[in-house]
Amino acid sequence: MMTALILVLLAMWGTGLSYANISPQSLQQIPDQTSYREVSILGHGSANSIAWSPDGDSLIVAGSLGLWLYEDNFQVVTHLVSTSEEVLQVVWSPDSTKIAGTTDNHQIYIWDASNGTLLRTLQGYTDDIRSMKWSPDGERLATSGFESSVRIWDSTTGELLILLEHDTRSIWDIAWNGDGTQLASISTESAVYIWNMNNYVLLSTFPNPNGLYTSVSWHSPNVLAIANFSVILILDVSTGREEQVLQGNSIWYGNPATVEYMAMSPSGNQLASGVGATIEIWDLNTLQIQYTLEGHTDRVRDLKWSLDGSYFASTDYSGQTVRIWDTATGKLLTSIEGHTAGINQVAWMLGNDNIAASYFDGTVRIWNTQLTSVVSSIPLDAWLVSWNNDWSRVAGLSRSSEHPTVWNWAELYEDSQTMISTTGLDAGQYLIMEYRPYLYDISSIVWNPNGDQVAVSSRDGRVYILDAATGSEIYVFEEAEEFSVEAWQVAWSPDGSRLAGLILGLGIQIWNTNDGTADGMLTPVDEWMWRIAWSPDGKYLVGGTVQGDIILWNASTYALIFKTSGHTDVVNELAWHPNSNILASGSNDGTIILWDVNTGEVIETLTGHNGPVTALAWNSDGTQLASGGEDGTIRIWTNE
Repeated sequence: MMTALILVLLAMWGTGLSYANISPQSLQQIPDQTSYREVSILGHGSANSIAWSPDGDSLIVAGSLGLWLYEDNFQVVTHLVSTSEEVLQVVWSPDSTKIAGTTDNHQIYIWDASNGTLLRTLQGYTDDIRSMKWSPDGERLATSGFESSVRIWDSTTGELLILLEHDTRSIWDIAWNGDGTQLASISTESAVYIWNMNNYVLLSTFPNPNGLYTSVSWHSPNVLAIANFSVILILDVSTGREEQVLQGNSIWYGNPATVEYMAMSPSGNQLASGVGATIEIWDLNTLQIQYTLEGHTDRVRDLKWSLDGSYFASTDYSGQTVRIWDTATGKLLTSIEGHTAGINQVAWMLGNDNIAASYFDGTVRIWNTQLTSVVSSIPLDAWLVSWNNDWSRVAGLSRSSEHPTVWNWAELYEDSQTMISTTGLDAGQYLIMEYRPYLYDISSIVWNPNGDQVAVSSRDGRVYILDAATGSEIYVFEEAEEFSVEAWQVAWSPDGSRLAGLILGLGIQIWNTNDGTADGMLTPVDEWMWRIAWSPDGKYLVGGTVQGDIILWNASTYALIFKTSGHTDVVNELAWHPNSNILASGSNDGTIILWDVNTGEVIETLTGHNGPVTALAWNSDGTQLASGGEDGTIRIWTNE
């Protein structure tokens, strides 16, 4: 009878129907009060671009959550503009009244700098906007990107004044000269264009066959500085002659680093260039490097001088670093804290007051949910981070060795609490075990409930169960060789007696961890699974798919209970409520859906993240849900 039921369900599955009438009755009912609200946001999101106020007293940082205003020596922080899109570039108008920003959905916004009110939306782009510059008088805004024209806008009315057409596919950067009478633009085909901005006539074109131009700045009325791969060209636009070639010293992954961004000082005597993760300050009187500034962990993304030229700010592609430098000495004045990269995992620590979060850059930050501040920032330099049951050990994929590694978390965390700065903390001193060399291209690492074994999945199709203390193999599971498969995720049953492995394109394989035998295979033929999770009682398995669906099975009979839809994109994470019949799912569509697992129906959809939701975790009593996203924030939700 059961076999017949399963066959009927599988036959119905292809129709896309849901099966909510078959209910997992053993799970507890949902509490009466199910409306969840966001109670706190941990982190300021990513930091992409910066802009000084003309008086030099304030700094705007643009990122995944909009615009943050820093004042009074960066001690007073205001979320000036909250956006649903990520702000990629920002510029402050010369008269201090307006701030312009570009977003990841190809919009240009102009806000009132005093209160963040949206004044204008400039539309028309269908691809990325690469550069945006105010005219010196602030009356016009020039923009360029992945199209063949530069757009000139009236900054007051938002009217598009003219398109400066180029014989090229895209315009990489633009720069106004000092009095606003000329505009320089550079193309991906390595040509420089000079425009008369009184009548919008093209004055001259200077082709260069030697490679890609990436940045341009005016040095003097007739001289441009142009970034060309690893060198900076000094070009006299009155003659078209290349006056100097400045070769930097910075290396990026063994090769001369590309100059991706430049900024001329207000006096024109210094030039800052972002070269890989290094900033080089050139003295343009001597044509020598004055300072080499280090400290960024990723390629420099933006550089901006203060109006008086006494200091400048920089960001990098990690999305979490804003540094302020003294231009007279080349010394770092301060780093602005609070901006963070995307998040891989979140986990509630014992006691429910602190959350441990693993970030895309390999850092683990401990957030106190009451203070909404970082307690500790630990440079673990690992991905796929997982803690054992008593929080004495942490496992992860070492970014340096690319092998699964176990560290002494108890000592590492304790020592980090006593340090003023954890920048120099060496996680290698806390290393317990490195599982090598037989593990390859790891996709997940998970402790068993007892904390004495580690399950590891590999993209070559193998799944390992390892002795956590010795690293020895207890079991190695491998799919048939005729399948070119990836073992994408592993998940232990709550009692540790079974291990579920998500095999991309095939389904979910269940193994008995007591004897290493295969118990069965769940094979959803019409969708690719992307994430799996056991129910707290171990009786059910849930899967999230690439298409955004949720599928629930009986983990004993492998009977399909329901398949239901709600998300519009990939399901990245699943988290069962510890005490009731609620399932949380997070997706690339930016939403969190709370499901009634009795019926397969949506209880509530939570929105707030600007971008994909990548991590979910309930606290131990189920009163709060933590979510992490690519926007670099952790959000705390509760129905209390």
